[in-house]
Amino acid sequence: MRKRSIWFVAASVAIVWSTAVWAVTDGSFTAQDERGKPIDGATVTVTVLKKPDPTKPTIQKRRIARTIRSHTTSTGKAELVYDEKKTSDDDNVALIVLKKGGMTWTTTMPLSSLGNGVPVTFTLTTGTSLVAGGTPSTSSPMPGGTWSNSVPFAGFGLSGFLSVNYGEQTNKEYLTLTDMLTNSLDDSNARLGGGVGLVYNVPINVNFLAGPFVNVNFPNQSIIRNFPNGSSIGTTNTAVVTFGGQFGIPFKLDQTPALVYLQLGGSETQKNLKINFAMPSVDTQTIWGGTIGVGAAIQPQNLRIGDKPVTLFAQLNGTFWQDGRYVGPAGSRPYSYVVQRDDVTLLVGATVWFSPGK
Repeated sequence: MRKRSIWFVAASVAIVWSTAVWAVTDGSFTAQDERGKPIDGATVTVTVLKKPDPTKPTIQKRRIARTIRSHTTSTGKAELVYDEKKTSDDDNVALIVLKKGGMTWTTTMPLSSLGNGVPVTFTLTTGTSLVAGGTPSTSSPMPGGTWSNSVPFAGFGLSGFLSVNYGEQTNKEYLTLTDMLTNSLDDSNARLGGGVGLVYNVPINVNFLAGPFVNVNFPNQSIIRNFPNGSSIGTTNTAVVTFGGQFGIPFKLDQTPALVYLQLGGSETQKNLKINFAMPSVDTQTIWGGTIGVGAAIQPQNLRIGDKPVTLFAQLNGTFWQDGRYVGPAGSRPYSYVVQRDDVTLLVGATVWFSPGK
């Protein structure tokens, strides 16, 4: 009797052990982004959903069978351990969510396909949810994703840039006594320069930045008409100060922070009317103008100065100057001159960001 009991207990243990071994299943996959780069160090949540019953109406709520949690290694591999008795991989769909540093990736695939470290491509989103009817859905209010700690391009930025300034000018000459037009000269010129700028962007929300800016450009530009007899007339200006408001929309370009922005403001320059007729003369006026600029910037991940992020930008400005009026300049006393000018300026440079905004 005792011997029979021992065999019965041994058989029972064997059955229980074999059942447990069958029940615990190991699965694995290697997570990668849309560029094929491994997603390492991410938390993994696998929500196992029962497949819809084809014999029932199309609209039906999918039942959650269970949730499996894991993490990805430095190579992007994630190990999954689950009870196969409770989670039959032949009858389930896996909604997989990866989270790392405020970013979220998702994908949906059959649970049975997760094994042997199979590569799985994930899509970057801002979150996932199960809506009515059990359909996995994603939402992305910010194009390309969300920000982990601070909003790029927010805070105080110090810029340096190179510039190409193209100016078109019309210089009209009038006889001062009668206000009769006696000559009109159309000239243009492009000049390479450079300068510095300051901006302070405030994150109104994660989708919109606004703030003041100021920059100083040094085109050192001359638009001069030279005559065959050696005489000349035209204008020069050394520096242009532009200031106003900047409005930007941050987004992600293939996971790289990027920004498109609009600048609206005013500009000021000291414009010199240079005349070299019988007697040379230089007359200076402060000229104001309105400026509109559009630009784009990116923030490469590894481009920093110390702990300060550095962004690269390109911007195109249009400036519409008020007319400069010079009455009876020393080099041409009987005449008055009205100088009309518009500029198009290309700026290319880099910005170092301090005290990034939240």
